This record gives sequence, structure tokens and C-alpha cells, in this order.
Amino acid sequence: MAAHAHSLGASGYIGGWSEDRSLLWQGSYLQHGHAIHLGVDIMAPVGTAILLSGDGVDDDATVIEAWHDPDVAGGWGGRLVLDDDHPTHWLVLAHIEISPDVTEGERVGAASGPIAMLASAERNGGWFPHLHVQRVRRGSDLRLIDGYGTLDEIANGSAPFPYDPWRTLRLSGYPLEWAKSFPERVV
Repeated sequence: MAAHAHSLGASGYIGGWSEDRSLLWQGSYLQHGHAIHLGVDIMAPVGTAILLSGDGVDDDATVIEAWHDPDVAGGWGGRLVLDDDHPTHWLVLAHIEISPDVTEGERVGAASGPIAMLASAERNGGWFPHLHVQRVRRGSDLRLIDGYGTLDEIANGSAPFPYDPWRTLRLSGYPLEWAKSFPERVV
């Protein structure tokens, strides 16, 4: 996908919320009818910095979870769960390399600088470089959340569209100093 977008002159692209991906996941762990993508995928190059927007609306968030899934065959890779003061849902960011300065319970904001970057396939769960953005209900058992579910989860509000991700997030291509400390992760 990334090569096709590049051939068209695009540096990135967005897609995926409520998309039926049952053909992609045929024969996998997903039960029949549970292959609806519950997030938005934002494709950009490996190393693209992820920052909170600093737009005066969603300037900061509390880190609920900063975790790395070691599964390199369809896992989450790095995953951040943020409480960005949305009244009913937390924000999930996945397939990323989390900044070593970001820790659970910490309040991060635009002034904190990059909170993560898009990771290579070796570090993002085995995927092409992209940021997965998803809303999950506050208080959800984070061990059970998945990027896939049913149309009912969308209809009943369990997995709403993550509204405008640009209201909370900003992506930037500038080089990240902390990424240079582990060049094997930036492929």
C-alpha cells in the first residue's frame, strides 16, 4: 500500500474505520462477523513523529497504558492508551515506537514533544508503517481490546469513530533524537 501511495505522489493516506476485513483475516483468531476494523489507519513513513496537537482544545492527556506487544505476526506493536479528557472514551494509538520519556500515569502535552513515532514492521506487529487510532470506552479491560469487532460495537457506541484525530494528534517528519539510540528499530 505504501509503495502504491508513493507512486501516486502521496506521502501518506488515511482509511479503515468500519471497514469489513474478513477476507484479510480469514482463518485467523477472529470469529466470523468480528472482522470490522474499529480504528482509523493513518499511513506515513517509518520514523514519523506523533505529537499531541497543542491547538488549545486537546493540549494534554494522561497516559493510561504504554505497552509493547511482542507479537510480530499481526500484533499491536507499541500501544499507548491516552485519557485526553473525552467524556466517555479513551484514545488508543498503536503500531508505534513509544518515546522512552513517556510513562504510565504521566500527563503529556504538546510541550512534551513527540510521544511516539511510526515503527518499522519489526517493531509494529509486523505491519506496513501506519498509526492505528481507535476509541475505547473508559474503564475497558485493556487486555481484551482489539482493533477488530462487530458492526454492533459501532452501532452501540462501544467503538465510535475516533472523531477528528488531528484535533488531538499531530504528525511530523522531523528526526527524533531518541530514535537514534536504537537505529535497528528505524528501518
